[in-house]
Amino acid sequence: MNQTLLDEVKSFLGNNTDWQDGVWVGLERSIFGTDLDWMWVSDSKAENLNWNSSFPVDRFNNHCGKMILDKESKQIQFLDANCHDELPFVCQAGPV
Repeated sequence: MNQTLLDEVKSFLGNNTDWQDGVWVGLERSIFGTDLDWMWVSDSKAENLNWNSSFPVDRFNNHCGKMILDKESKQIQFLDANCHDELPFVCQAGPV
């Protein structure tokens, strides 16, 4: 995830009250363990993410990752979440 994309998502999260609970960004881990790597749906390992201080919320039941805007630091952070939570999606496409 590059800085331009993070800045755009930060703007959306800060300006849309419907997005205060975060957005799905294609981040997941296997349901078959609690200490497995987080992966992007593109099948690449998710590295160097700025995880929220309350991470992990529930390492046994939360297998999806969401992006949030931390209200105090005003920074984009990641947090584990229940995959059944109804959240908007942010998708990244390749060059058109």
